[in-house]
Amino acid sequence: MTLLSRLGRVRRVIASASPGYILKRVLLEVRRIVYDRLGLWAAVDASVNRRITSSVLVRPGAFTGGLLAGDAREAARLVLAGNDAVRARFEGRATQAEERRLSFFGYPIPMEGPWPWLEDWVHGHAWPVGPAGSVDHFAVRAVPYDPKLPFELSRLAFIVQTLASALVSETDDRRLALQSFALNALADWDSANPLGHSVNWYAMEASVRGVALCQALDLARMGGVNFEGQALIARVLARCAHYTEINIERAVESNNHLIGNLTCLAAAGFALRDIYPAASRWSRLARRDLPPEIERQFHADGGNFEGSLPYHLATTDLALIADLIFERSGDPLPDVSRSRLKAACTFAAQTADLDGRVPIVGDYDESRHLLFDLAGPLDAMNVAAFGAAQFGCDRPVGRPDALISVAFLLGRKGLDALAEVPSMATEVECLFPDSGVIVIRTPSVFFLQDVGHVGQNGNGGHGHNDLSSFVFSFCGQPILTDRGTGVYTADPACRDRLRSSSSHSLLVVDEYEIADLGPTLFQIHNQAKPFAVDLRGDGPEHWRTHVSHTGYQRLSPPVETARTIYIDGAGGRLVCEDRLQSPLVRTAVRRFQFGPDIDLTLDKGGSTAAFCAGGRLWRAVWDEGSHARVEIVDHFYGYGRNVSAPCLVLTGRGADQYLTLTLSVEASPG
Repeated sequence: MTLLSRLGRVRRVIASASPGYILKRVLLEVRRIVYDRLGLWAAVDASVNRRITSSVLVRPGAFTGGLLAGDAREAARLVLAGNDAVRARFEGRATQAEERRLSFFGYPIPMEGPWPWLEDWVHGHAWPVGPAGSVDHFAVRAVPYDPKLPFELSRLAFIVQTLASALVSETDDRRLALQSFALNALADWDSANPLGHSVNWYAMEASVRGVALCQALDLARMGGVNFEGQALIARVLARCAHYTEINIERAVESNNHLIGNLTCLAAAGFALRDIYPAASRWSRLARRDLPPEIERQFHADGGNFEGSLPYHLATTDLALIADLIFERSGDPLPDVSRSRLKAACTFAAQTADLDGRVPIVGDYDESRHLLFDLAGPLDAMNVAAFGAAQFGCDRPVGRPDALISVAFLLGRKGLDALAEVPSMATEVECLFPDSGVIVIRTPSVFFLQDVGHVGQNGNGGHGHNDLSSFVFSFCGQPILTDRGTGVYTADPACRDRLRSSSSHSLLVVDEYEIADLGPTLFQIHNQAKPFAVDLRGDGPEHWRTHVSHTGYQRLSPPVETARTIYIDGAGGRLVCEDRLQSPLVRTAVRRFQFGPDIDLTLDKGGSTAAFCAGGRLWRAVWDEGSHARVEIVDHFYGYGRNVSAPCLVLTGRGADQYLTLTLSVEASPG
């Protein structure tokens, strides 16, 4: 990529930005160009290799304590010993890595040949070794190859998990075999990815990798890995921190990447503090900038400002690690920052269903950073458990698979702390006013509605155009769901389609977005602002929610909309009322996104529909003025992985419209 094309890339990103933002982006790109063109990465790399050697690690005082708990081995063995199934899964994960039976986004890596560090092995695309700044991730492509595949592999979570299994292994032979595999894989990655010269040198990816390697270094030290092996991990960690420092993502709007960057610098600064001069600079930078960033990105009620429940989990993971690093260093984060993190853990626990999983609301790309647990990417219980042990939040019950990070990072003290706090309540009825989320959870009902602002404080970020949309499950069976994310830069049309208003369960006026999508794939204009938000209980197992928004007030003449939802948990009934007021005749289209397990069938007259869910016969009924049809749409249950699902489309036309949809159980099992 030429110099002009690289600056042109900045122009595409900042097409509608402020002058200050433009200046920051230009300076960032110029700095990247200087490092690429003048060969400065090679100089940094040489310095790392010269300063971090096995002989340095041998010296007294080269290690004065790490991120992991001092009794991590014993605490982890205690958790694993209490559940044979959990232990088998924990050990099996390392065996799968050792045998290269690894999958990312559902796609197994090739089991033979070189590691595909620089490849999208699904679409057969390989990135050459060369300056990372020359890779245009937003380039139009005929084949939808995706850097997320080499990114995810190169985050090296499997190396941490393999070393963790080695640490708790009962035999020396097994421990040594696992350690040898992990170090060989890391050496191979290091050889294939020269500093600053591969697709995997992207600031957020370097940051996540650095956070993982900080933990890998502790596992290696505690597991008796030789000093040369420890030095390898330390060198790759230092490279990640150097790259992150030069490319720190403060030049863009505040976002989860910046918390990732700062957590990496904190991790590298702490892990290398006794052996590497730059470590103190990284620690100071992270300690200065993390508190305001945590307070900016986590609302007082705990939700993350990205507007994505999966990203809430991922960002909370990173912030919890950063908090622990500074606690270990003797310079804990301020009380207000830690109170936000405590609230974030509670928010995660309360927005999860009874299985402990948060629904897909906003972007979901399967990222998590508490690497020891066996919990899946949408599982909130490891965050809940960590919050219980660290901050005294309510603890999850019956989930030993979510306690492994507590054991490794907080030790026996953390496990003992779990016994001192109350268990989580099964039932939740809560409006999070700052985060813009309503959640109702009982043994029969799970309902979650987005009633918040555009994600990332009005920038879009990982949020979707989903204000007033909701998900609904009854007796554990998903009825109305979210269609997911699709992909990011691999298919921009898919990206925009899945984050659009029409891909969510809400009312769309004249096919306008409730807020215009921005010029990039992560921008939404700040036009749809909620007001008159309310949640109230109308008796046992009865609730009412309400929200209005300003999204269509920008039309000429303005259009007023409001949505009220009534839920009868005992009777199995949900009523969604939408009101539209306009001086002109408008077309109102409501889409309701049903789960992929549901076969939705219109009756012959097209006035009602029936479906089965969880062994129950349900009936859907709507207002007489709406025309109904069923569309079959793509439903992405993971990043880039989709199945078909029905969408009920109700179309009405008029000036003032009162539109309804009622879902009710007609027959139950037995």
